[in-house]
Amino acid sequence: MFDNKNRFVIENYNKQSCFASFLPGISGIHGTPLWNFYVNRGQAICSFGSENKDHSIMEFYPAHQSYQFTKTMGFRTFLKVDGTFYEPFVDDDMPHKMYIGMNELEIEETNEALGIKVNVLYYTMPNERLGGLVRTVTITNLAGAKKDVEVLDGMPALLPYGIALKDMKETAQTTKAWMQVEDVNEKLPYYRVRIALADAAEVSEVEAGNFMVSVNKNGEKLPIIADPALLFDYDTSLTKPVNFYKTEVLALAAEHQLCANQVPAGFACAHEEITDSYTIYSVYGQAGTKELFHTFADAGLVAAYFARKKMMRSSMNLQTRSQRQRQIQSSMRTASRPILTTSCVADIR
Repeated sequence: MFDNKNRFVIENYNKQSCFASFLPGISGIHGTPLWNFYVNRGQAICSFGSENKDHSIMEFYPAHQSYQFTKTMGFRTFLKVDGTFYEPFVDDDMPHKMYIGMNELEIEETNEALGIKVNVLYYTMPNERLGGLVRTVTITNLAGAKKDVEVLDGMPALLPYGIALKDMKETAQTTKAWMQVEDVNEKLPYYRVRIALADAAEVSEVEAGNFMVSVNKNGEKLPIIADPALLFDYDTSLTKPVNFYKTEVLALAAEHQLCANQVPAGFACAHEEITDSYTIYSVYGQAGTKELFHTFADAGLVAAYFARKKMMRSSMNLQTRSQRQRQIQSSMRTASRPILTTSCVADIR
């Protein structure tokens, strides 16, 4: 089944047969690509990063483990709607959909009891000097009356730059001693190790870092919670945001955070009265220097910027598809033996 945007639609995807795939890793001539691995469970994205698995931003797991862990270790959204707690995309009996496009992935869940709908859209950011995964979360009020909504949205575990796959799989507890997050109070968290983990005679500084930044439609930066214990407290399984149950979200974000010696989190915080809808725009990615990240984050991340980037992504994928079709047609004309049409069609797709 396809929607009016020609995207493939999967109803109640959490109950369907498991599958795994990747978003397109195309970022333009002047862009920086990211790989994005997703499954049809939870909020879909199960791992992403730059270059290879040694540069993960969300820890890499193979498909069979991603089917198990994505609901907990993937992206999460915690809401309080008029005081009632709700986490979308965890109750398999709640009506939900997945939309798979050429250059995007979107998930949707409708909660009739609370009178809200939650949409999450993913796409990679083209033509920027740093690589980024864009995630927009839109909360729509389906009722007539205004709703008071508190939002926590992000990742329970965001790896600092400089952590290789082997470090997380074999010596994760020791590796925590190198982890830190900078500039959380400035709402520009920058995740990197204090020094390179290489076993060498000389200590070397790490300039590159992973990052997140979240804004509203006007480009106003949102507070960030990078300390998982501040949110989950005693629940080390990261299932229940214990302190969110009993504390207003902005008050929680204002509390002291421990930003070193543990695997950090990355949650944006907002508290709004919603009449129609409210959207959080977030970018998760990797930058060569902190200065490069700050330049990007201060360059006007408003709703119109993300609309332009999404349109740019669509045009790039159409160009890529057109080029691929021309290459296949050219190869068919010059081939010395017949090429099966079914193989060509599969290649185009």
